[in-house]
Amino acid sequence: MATHARTHETSGPHAALRRLTRARRVLFQGLEFVVFVLVIAILTLVATQVFTRYVLNIPVNWLEEAARMALVWLVMIGAAVAAERKEHYLIDIILRMLPARFALVTLTLTNLLGIAFLLILAVTGYTYFRSGMSATYVSLNVPRGYVYAAIPIGSVLMIFSLLSQSIEAWMGRDIAEARE
Repeated sequence: MATHARTHETSGPHAALRRLTRARRVLFQGLEFVVFVLVIAILTLVATQVFTRYVLNIPVNWLEEAARMALVWLVMIGAAVAAERKEHYLIDIILRMLPARFALVTLTLTNLLGIAFLLILAVTGYTYFRSGMSATYVSLNVPRGYVYAAIPIGSVLMIFSLLSQSIEAWMGRDIAEARE
């Protein structure tokens, strides 16, 4: 009997949900660190650019390009972190006013609409990535595709988050948790 209880805890849909939740937590904590590093990098690059251009009168063009590249990645990774935190488009005050079942359906529908948009964005971004590999940034001699790769990668991360949140909500997590 004890073996059966242990097997139930380590297998089945609820165990898979726990593993998914743990994996998401680790992934998005790592992404939060990446966002932090990108913000520091952008601040450093821009401050250095301003100093070299206006104080030393020696413009360093690659600093501006590097800051732009980092900004694109920051926006897409930051958007994925925001989606994971449920800080995106859903107006949570309305969700909190709805009955639990209707709130669950509304959450799922908004997530599905978001996923549909993000799928289009990911496919389009992948097209830009592929075409951008043949063009380079002049100052850095880096293919533009590396910057455009942020679009499909960020989109896929957001899709993963929205899909996971919908699965968790439908697998019986309290709707109050889905509302957070």
